[in-house]
Amino acid sequence: MRVLPLPVLLCLCLACTASPDGMAPAGDAAPDRGWALDAGARDLGEPDADPDLAPTEDARPLPDAGPPADALAGDAQVDLAVPDAAAPDPTCAQVAHGPAQSLTPAQYRALVDHWLGVDASDLALPTVTGPPAELDLVRWLEAAQAVAARVDPATLALPCDLAEAGCGPQALAALAEVGFRRAPTADEQTWLAELWAAGPAAVPPAALRQAIAALLVSPQVLYRLSPPPQGAPTPLPRAALAERLAWGYVGAPPDPDWADLPLDRADDAAALAELLVDDPRFRRRVDAFFTAWLALDDLNTLAKADPLPPVTDALRAGLRAELLALAGHAVFQAGTLAALFESRATQLTPEVAALYGVAPDAAALPAAERAGLVTRAGLLALLAGPQFKSPIDRGAFIQRRLLCLDLPDPPPTVDNTPVAPDAQAAQTVRARTAQRTAGGACEGCHRLINPVGFTLEHYDGLGRFTATEAVGDQHLPIDATGAVPLSDIAGPVDGGLALSQALARSAQVRQCVARQWLGFFLDRPLTAADACSLAQLQAAFEASGGAWRTLFVETARLPAVRHRGGATP
Repeated sequence: MRVLPLPVLLCLCLACTASPDGMAPAGDAAPDRGWALDAGARDLGEPDADPDLAPTEDARPLPDAGPPADALAGDAQVDLAVPDAAAPDPTCAQVAHGPAQSLTPAQYRALVDHWLGVDASDLALPTVTGPPAELDLVRWLEAAQAVAARVDPATLALPCDLAEAGCGPQALAALAEVGFRRAPTADEQTWLAELWAAGPAAVPPAALRQAIAALLVSPQVLYRLSPPPQGAPTPLPRAALAERLAWGYVGAPPDPDWADLPLDRADDAAALAELLVDDPRFRRRVDAFFTAWLALDDLNTLAKADPLPPVTDALRAGLRAELLALAGHAVFQAGTLAALFESRATQLTPEVAALYGVAPDAAALPAAERAGLVTRAGLLALLAGPQFKSPIDRGAFIQRRLLCLDLPDPPPTVDNTPVAPDAQAAQTVRARTAQRTAGGACEGCHRLINPVGFTLEHYDGLGRFTATEAVGDQHLPIDATGAVPLSDIAGPVDGGLALSQALARSAQVRQCVARQWLGFFLDRPLTAADACSLAQLQAAFEASGGAWRTLFVETARLPAVRHRGGATP
């Protein structure tokens, strides 16, 4: 493997305190913007029925990032090479055992639609997910009663007529097999019979709805339960693997017609994955991944103040739609990660077109100003203050979410007042940022963050391209030169277009994206026991030249997906 030497950069953000003028250290970096593989737990989301402005509902803590910046000091080196395809142990001696996880609201809605034919998109569901102690069981019960009231027994595929003697428990067992995503055990069948007996047997439809309400709040329905670990990693039972692949690829329980598909070998799982990535529901999962990774739900509350124009609901929705359209183009048309950073393809609403200064029917953005993701207005506006751009927010985001560098959070006492230009001193945002973060304990982290953010200086706080920077009544020249420290991107980087090209070619970015996707797919924190599977996925993604389809399909082959492990997270 090729090992790249790193500069001697010690990150001491945690020792940094606010200065009298409100100097903000790394804490100027974007506040918690949702799910990401950075220093802490983040949320991940799946688009709601109305994704334009509604917050996403799938929330799950995700793992820490790659090497911590404060560990890369002195003569430290970090291996930025991708392992040879044959290097990872194909058996993976350790596989993490995922904890039991409650269904997210989006998963719950998908389940009741698939299982009971009920549209629950208008129901207010609890947004907190996790272990039983954290669940809002009262609200889940209310939701279960509302869903059960909408069930039409005539539309259910029951094995018998409810009016027949003895049909009730049999019908419940058939329903439970779909809701539990497996066949009920003998004890569960006894419980189902008792559940039916406790209902109004004289009115079979009412008895069925009452029993369904009870099923909907049972752990077997509300939780995705992993089979218990058994020492060394062993293959998942077929039903458990089918469920894992279904939730991971289409965000729904397994389809009944999967029952006869072979799933014993890695090739079998990959063959099913090939089918699922062509399923229309997979497009929604891709949207969910990008929404979570890029924290696009934050666009729902995006607000700006003078000297920037106000942000309307239409602009918020348009900015989000444009970013998801770019992601869709990169994944489903161009097919490569590089296209995410380099493509100028776009789909615009009139509001976003006006912001870019192009016609609403433009199919591509101006080549002299825009490339892919990091030069798009939606992301740039998110990574800015309410009035001015923020090179610190932008640099920290790229280091954490695109390169998986584990930057520590600042202490809670730090003043995170956004850096503003100084008209009296004729200082741009860049000059003020450099001044306020120079020297002392702050400099360690900001030597990693600021140079990356400075490459995007041509984009204001709303993501508009500017040739000069307005500072009071003056228009000052912009310096967009920078670098990407602690990465495999060598040399200076001048401007957003150069940064886009560098990210598109970075093996470290490809490694980070594979890490982000695997955590999202497994819907749990990655651990050291996942290192072997992650290395296999990164090697396959690298060997493909960053092909999205390879990333998605090869996920199904991983021991972390196909096995239950003896190691616990």
